[in-house]
Order: sequence, then C-alpha cells, then structure tokens
Amino acid sequence: MASLITDAAKATMKAALETVHDTFARSIFVYKEAKRVLISTKNENYNMLYNNVQGKQSSMKKEPVFQEFKATILYGTYQDEENVSEANAQIKVELPVGSVRIKVKQDGYNYLKDAKRVTFDGKTFIMTGQDRPHGLFTPHLYSFYLQPAD
Repeated sequence: MASLITDAAKATMKAALETVHDTFARSIFVYKEAKRVLISTKNENYNMLYNNVQGKQSSMKKEPVFQEFKATILYGTYQDEENVSEANAQIKVELPVGSVRIKVKQDGYNYLKDAKRVTFDGKTFIMTGQDRPHGLFTPHLYSFYLQPAD
C-alpha cells in the first residue's frame, strides 16, 4: 500500500521526537528483585545428609539489582482533577495522589516490565497499571504510571 509520507520523512519525524525525549529526559533507577547470594564456608564436620548445623557457617546476603535509564517524568498537576474530563467519559478515572507518568525508550521498557520499584528525585515509586506504547508510525517510546511507595 502506498504511503503519502516517505520513509525518509518518517525517520526525520521519529528522530525529532527522540530528540525532544533526550532533551528533557532525566535519570531514573529501576530496581528488580534483589539477588540472593549464599555465603558459606567449607567445614569437614558439616554433614548435609543429617543437617548437622554445628559445622555449618553460612549467611544470606541480598545484592540489589538495578539499572539507570533516561526517562521523561510528568507529575500530576492537580490531583483532584479528573484525568479524562476532556473525553466526556462516563467512567471517571482518577489516579492515586502523587501519581507520576514516565516515558522511556525500548531498552528501558524491556527492563521496566519486570521491575519492582523505581527511584528518582529522592522518592521511591511502584508500578501501577499497564504500559502504553507511543510513536507516530511505530512504537518507540513507552509510558508507565507510578505511585509513591510510602
């Protein structure tokens, strides 16, 4: 099927949107489930079969698993404002107080899908709802809604 917009024009528009994203993006830290590391010492007196705890010297250590990504952050302006009022919707969708929307690129999206929490601006947030793809012709940015963890 023929298109009115050439591939070169599409690439230019996509690059312009990504430039806007890169201009206003800030660092966020995305945390996944902590990695559990078992620290154990070898002792000849320990018998695993009989669970001889006298010779067992081990401890559990949790190492945080996180990565840094660039995201545009949108804080809710007025928390008592209806978020879909301009759509004349019958169902009023209200976000929790302190809700935030972030937009990330594909690499951030792949990591955020399984994330437990996100930190930025000295605050910790948890994921709420589903992700949403954005793009003129194909998705290249993804938004997530977050709410404060405390």
